[in-house]
Amino acid sequence: ERAALTENYSSLFQSGSFYESIAVAQGSMKASDVADILFFRSNDEAGTLSLCFTGASEEDVQKMGDAAAEYWLNAENGMQENVAKHDLHLVNDKTTLGMTTHSVNRNALILTDSMESSILRRQNEKKDSINTRIKNISDLEKAKKELPKAVNNATQSSKKRILKQAILGLFLGGFLSVFLFTLQYLLEAKLPKEEDLESLYGFTVLGSKKRYGRKGILPSLSEKLSGDKEREKDDENLLSLAKTNLSLLLREKQTGTDILFVGEDKQLCEKTEDFMACDHSHFNCSYAYNIFKNEESIERLGAAQNIVFVAKGKSELRAILNMKRRCEKLGKSIAGLILY
Repeated sequence: ERAALTENYSSLFQSGSFYESIAVAQGSMKASDVADILFFRSNDEAGTLSLCFTGASEEDVQKMGDAAAEYWLNAENGMQENVAKHDLHLVNDKTTLGMTTHSVNRNALILTDSMESSILRRQNEKKDSINTRIKNISDLEKAKKELPKAVNNATQSSKKRILKQAILGLFLGGFLSVFLFTLQYLLEAKLPKEEDLESLYGFTVLGSKKRYGRKGILPSLSEKLSGDKEREKDDENLLSLAKTNLSLLLREKQTGTDILFVGEDKQLCEKTEDFMACDHSHFNCSYAYNIFKNEESIERLGAAQNIVFVAKGKSELRAILNMKRRCEKLGKSIAGLILY
């Protein structure tokens, strides 16, 4: 009977009428655009279905939550006629407001100041930086072609030489900045901050855990300078955040829900897989470690669809870059990076 009850509620969660009621309550979006994350947990006596809504503002999310609560109260009455008698307890939990600094807005709406660390914002900044550099190069090439062909050949040659040097400087400057930055962290054997991992190396950081703790004479300043201020305090918060961000990113990319967690530490990979695949998760998860030597892991890597790297916050940068290069050569879709 409990299985039948869970099945009925599960199908209601996925029904069009449910999302339609949420969209109507919000007032400015389609049912297909409602961003939500669904978790199932159950034991022999009870089951818990958790629904997390995301939106452009707290008001929008509140409207969706109120509409969902009303929908389930009405659904309970209908359920009593079809399956065993049961109790439905609705809990409105606002604790996720503390995660706004990591939120992902799949509709690319303007984010408020409280969302400065959003993954989407950093991705957009990275794209803008690349587009700006491409535009600068294009403008220089255009200026070179428009130089007058006549009269002063010496002046013309000098201008062309300056333009060529400017174009070369753009490429060389970018290369040197990445090279020197990489060299620093290779020598110190530690990872850069999250924004640098994204802008310089193309990683999407799905979540990261505090690396250093509150140390120094001024703990709050130390926490801010080290980057720990915006990191999660424990594994559970880290994995919950990573699961939310990963769900939204995979939905946006439309690359399926098969995920392979790849890392050097077998225990971290196992812990991540267990959390992501718990209960009735919509992820199809597995893990691989030591992908350069372990035969079973190499086989899993070959069949994988989406790759998520798992590493400690104080891992060696070289090791993660080597794994990334290996996966890219195999044509895998790299969804992101989780840092313990």
